[in-house]
Amino acid sequence: MATSQNKKIKVFLCHFSEDKPIVQTLYKDLVLSGVDAWFDKENLLPGQEWEREIPKAVHSSDIILVCLSKKFNQRGYRQKEVRIALDEADMLPDGEIFIIPVRLEECEVPFRLRRWQWVDLFEENGSERLMQSLVLRAEGMGIKLGKQGKASSIGENIQRNIQKKEQKNIKEKCTNLLELKMYKDAYDECKRILMQNSFNAQANLFAAIALLEGRGADLLPDTRIKKAKSHLKRIRNSSYLYPLSLIVLGIIKYDCYFAHGEEDGEDSSLSFTEIKNKIIGTNIDFTEHSFLRYVTASKKALLALGIYDYSN
Repeated sequence: MATSQNKKIKVFLCHFSEDKPIVQTLYKDLVLSGVDAWFDKENLLPGQEWEREIPKAVHSSDIILVCLSKKFNQRGYRQKEVRIALDEADMLPDGEIFIIPVRLEECEVPFRLRRWQWVDLFEENGSERLMQSLVLRAEGMGIKLGKQGKASSIGENIQRNIQKKEQKNIKEKCTNLLELKMYKDAYDECKRILMQNSFNAQANLFAAIALLEGRGADLLPDTRIKKAKSHLKRIRNSSYLYPLSLIVLGIIKYDCYFAHGEEDGEDSSLSFTEIKNKIIGTNIDFTEHSFLRYVTASKKALLALGIYDYSN
């Protein structure tokens, strides 16, 4: 029989399938914090009947974390998981922590879950608040929850996964708008994101591309070129996107200035030659970054930059 010293609090993770990567991060960090967490991808074995095993896991859990996102309210089996959890909650004493709605992003909390205070894991202190609830529930069961210092890593890891998801969404949405030549809409979408984080590398890159409107840089007014360059400057801290920003900046500098025997008087940070030297040796997969084709460049500019497989 398990004693209070080696017994662990059991936590069931209810989630939407598309949120699995983020929830898996939460699962791993909970386990490191001394929690006996149940997550279908980790705990459901091949050949087991999920319609039998999942209700069993819910019934045996001490806490249910309902991981909410914008897509969670779509119909699916997880709604049955929530119903089972609600039935369990009705049998518990008033005031006992059992169901915790966990928002992974800004989203609506389903009506049936609004009676319980939710926690926002995307907020700075979200992970600490979640851990406080788990500790409180564990103490009520005579269980000491170990490694509580892991709370901060839960939030950090969740933030990283949210950012990856956000970057993917930005890329997909802006690429579709550029494909439709809806340059203003693409730029407005980037501005909306940059209002929250002015150094979002993905949004700054697409903002610069949208400003070029699929035309040659030498055909655009100086004010637009200046604004595009200001967006590109904010990408310097992104090792992944910085080479791409250099390509766009190099095209602008060549077609607007270098090809005419001029230097960019407004920007002394990098000359065209310096940009070219930085690009040389950089291994860029242009099939992965096909959105670069929306940056119209002269053949001379591409040759001068040493780019031969760029797709327009």
